[in-house]
Amino acid sequence: MVMDESELQYGELSYERRIVAYFDVLGWRSEIEQAANDPRRIARIAMVPQLFRRTISGMAGQVSGAHLTSFSDSVIVSIPYEADRLQLSLEGLAKIQLGTAFAGFWLRGGITIGPLVHNEVFVFGPALNRAHELESKIAKYPRILIDRDIEEFSKIETDFVHSDAGWRFTDPFNMTFIDRAVRAHVDSALIARFNERANTTIPPVPARVTSELLLSAVLQRVEGELKNASRPKDREKHVWLFNRIAPRLGLARRMG
Repeated sequence: MVMDESELQYGELSYERRIVAYFDVLGWRSEIEQAANDPRRIARIAMVPQLFRRTISGMAGQVSGAHLTSFSDSVIVSIPYEADRLQLSLEGLAKIQLGTAFAGFWLRGGITIGPLVHNEVFVFGPALNRAHELESKIAKYPRILIDRDIEEFSKIETDFVHSDAGWRFTDPFNMTFIDRAVRAHVDSALIARFNERANTTIPPVPARVTSELLLSAVLQRVEGELKNASRPKDREKHVWLFNRIAPRLGLARRMG
């Protein structure tokens, strides 16, 4: 078989071993439908990819070769593999989860390590297939699942990695992590948007914003999702999240 010039234009390509995360924004299509032509709600949706890019830009400042590709409700993030970058990568994802939750969006995804080609033009490889499999077939709930087949991940012990039913995942919804993540800076405009969306009363900066108050606001947002859930699958996802967060605030009440 003879390939034409367009097929040969890249010459040869080799996979690079990279840390790869794939995640979806749950309820994205519904958010777009509900926004209709409302400029404020459209701007709120646009804030989500901006948050992704801001976080990845921060990572790129620390790690050469970080890339992000997004399309519709799906996002792919990768960086070249080095052992000391694993916790940085997981923490970056946890911060993205926390930031999108404050904006009223929930993430589900998977993270792995493996062969990938990722640049400004395209992204593909076995590692992307695996990360997508973790997100679409196993994660189920609003969490970023950590590939248990990758031994390097098993060595990470930190306050934003938890486990359930034999799987580990990023879980930023605890007061220790929230306190550390927002200690330096809390965006007052983001808090105002969260208050409006979730019908809460987090005080604006520079008032003292406690991790307990922020976690309580996230829980209120989850309760709002439960009230609006029309499908059993949607309700199940948010029940799982509610039942993880509520005990951390000393609440005995559980959803079923």
